[in-house]
Parts: sequence; C-alpha cells; structure tokens
Amino acid sequence: MVAIYLQKGAAGLQQDENMSLRYFRKAADEGNAQAQTYIADKLAPFGIAPDIARQMRRCAAEQGNSDAAVALGFDLKTDKKYQEALEAFQRGVASGSETAASFLGKIFRNPKPDDRMYYMDQKEDLQRAERYKQISKILNRLSYANPSVPEINEIVPLPPAKLPAWDGKLKWVEEREANVPPPKPSEALIEQLAKAMVLDPKTGKPLPGSPVYSKED
Repeated sequence: MVAIYLQKGAAGLQQDENMSLRYFRKAADEGNAQAQTYIADKLAPFGIAPDIARQMRRCAAEQGNSDAAVALGFDLKTDKKYQEALEAFQRGVASGSETAASFLGKIFRNPKPDDRMYYMDQKEDLQRAERYKQISKILNRLSYANPSVPEINEIVPLPPAKLPAWDGKLKWVEEREANVPPPKPSEALIEQLAKAMVLDPKTGKPLPGSPVYSKED
C-alpha cells in the first residue's frame, strides 16, 4: 500500500506523513479495512471526529479486522452501549482476537459496577467466562498463525442464549492440524527400516538380497 510506503519511507518513496494520511484516508473511504482502522484511531479522540471513527471501525470490524472490532467494543462500552459493545467484542473473537476473548471472559465473572474496566451490566456466568478463557488461551498460543473462530456463536452465543455443548475444539485449529505434515523420521529410524527391508537408506532402492532387487535397478 502506497500509504504505508510513504509512512515508513520505503520502496523508493520519501517519508511523508501528511501524504501518507491522504492515501490512508482515500483507501479508508474506498472500504479498505486496514486503512479504516488506522484512520479511525486518528479521528477517535473527542473533538476531532469520533462519530466517523466509530463508523469506520464498525465497517472494518464487519470485514474481519479484529483490531477494529476491539476498538469499537471499548468505544461503545465507554458510552454504556453494552449490548452493541458485546456484539463488537464477539466479532473480535470471531476474527481471532485473543484480547476480545480474554475481555469477554472477565465481564461474566460478576465485576462490580464501580469496576470501570470490566463492568458491562452482565449476570455472572462462570461457565460462559471459562469458555472465553479457553478460547483466549488457544488464540494466544497460535497468534503467529492468524487464527479465527468464525463459529464463535455456536460455542459461546451471547446472552440470553443458553450455552450449547462444546468439545473444547476450534474448527480452525482442527483444520490446521489436519494439514500439518507428519514429522520427518530420524536418520537412525531410516537406517533401521532400510536395513530391515534391504534398501538403500539414501535412495530407497532395493539392494542385493532384497526380495524385490533387480540388476536393472
């Protein structure tokens, strides 16, 4: 993105913060989620354009930007729009935010009304809190791989929906593990197997003495 190159002075372009902001804003207006998240942070402070910032964060969150979803959640929470904030954090979890999952895990542990960080007028629900905690740990462990939880509403639907049964697994993790190739056998094991089958351990071809050996090999 040209905006990033201008911001960092990369790809042969001279660093220019003002021009970078213009490109970011253009990309944001065109619907780029990353640009919307960046510009929203610039517009969010009171006295600048917080309403526009909220709109941009909402749009970016709907496109799967977890940072925007979390920022939107805290923004709405500050205004005591708790239900909308819950939905924003839930969307953040769906997009793979460990922060959103961890936060939701705490608000269902009955924080007091004077707890400005976690109080969101929710009834204590320790089972719900524990599920979010489990998901948070998984997302944290695999954060380097950009995980996601698109099925979050099937695992921990927002209140007043009851919790369905859950086996503790996430689809993204299951699919990832299914596609991971098995570990390469050790050299010692290769030598052992090759010897047992009378094969060349380097090429796998049959050696003299092997029942499938042929001089043509």
